[in-house]
Amino acid sequence: MRKLIQAATVAIMLMPVAGVVFAQDDQVLTGNDFYDACNSDSEVQQAFCVGYLIGVQEGRKFGTFMVMKQAAAEGDTAAEIDVVGDQIVGNCVPKEVEYGQLKEIALNYMREHPEMRHESARSLIWSSYVEAFPC
Repeated sequence: MRKLIQAATVAIMLMPVAGVVFAQDDQVLTGNDFYDACNSDSEVQQAFCVGYLIGVQEGRKFGTFMVMKQAAAEGDTAAEIDVVGDQIVGNCVPKEVEYGQLKEIALNYMREHPEMRHESARSLIWSSYVEAFPC
């Protein structure tokens, strides 16, 4: 468990740096792009919206788990690793929450913060989860 805490500390220190890199990347889907797709009448755009949201959520969980697994002590369970990973990223989305709810949370956050929608969609989605589901 000590190694998990050390890895968590390093990950937390690197998070602001990663956020800056993401925001400056020209290939990033912006909050405006995501918001427009999710509010479109097109079924294709709606499917893209939900698919992107699932990718963000599952990708974050998988990426965090893989990093934490490397730092885990022998005997640490996947559930323990997940708990530490959630604390690192600053949100603890309950397992019972459905993707439709996550979509509404993300869109409400972007609706309430239009001044931020030019930023990356993934960082805005993450921020909406931090606000809605703090650990």
